[in-house]
Amino acid sequence: MIFPDAAFLHRLADLADAETMPRYRPDIAVDTKVKEGYSFDPVTEADREAEVAIRAEIGAHFPGHAILGEDSG
Repeated sequence: MIFPDAAFLHRLADLADAETMPRYRPDIAVDTKVKEGYSFDPVTEADREAEVAIRAEIGAHFPGHAILGEDSG
């Protein structure tokens, strides 16, 4: 199994940062995911878009790997 190095993990963090920070504001829209055992599990557009960006980068570098994400399954 191939494991990513620290530089790749930092790249993923930078991608997430690029999606989340521009959306950070006091009037942010928040949805609640339905999740067993939780009455409130917030998810924002920033959460979803950060996961999309991270999935794309992982998929490009590790095309044979499966990805289990928090918001997209």
